[in-house]
Amino acid sequence: MVVQPHVAQPVAAKGKGRRNSLLSQDCKSSWESLEKKYKTEDAGLKKFIVGKFLEFKMVDSKTVMNQVQEFQMILHDLHAEGMTLSESFQVAAMIEKLPPLWKDFKNYLKHKGRKWGLRI
Repeated sequence: MVVQPHVAQPVAAKGKGRRNSLLSQDCKSSWESLEKKYKTEDAGLKKFIVGKFLEFKMVDSKTVMNQVQEFQMILHDLHAEGMTLSESFQVAAMIEKLPPLWKDFKNYLKHKGRKWGLRI
């Protein structure tokens, strides 16, 4: 039996369409599971970085400059994860996190009434 080309093509296309549909469903399912996995990991990383920011406190036993650099790295990590803080908030947070022996200077900066900025 000889099958005419105009009859064979629609049959072949029908089978190909089902395969493409199944492949498309497999791809979509894989994509959704990967997206779910990495979005969860991304959210976990953001929570970790926010936790580092909130828990960071300077101590008297280390130099202030080293601790400022450490704090700036945390701010950089926040920014890299798409979480930006205004400059005035960053300055206020840095002043608030100064070590205990800097208490008088911290109070001076808080009550000075001048707008502070970051200079890197």
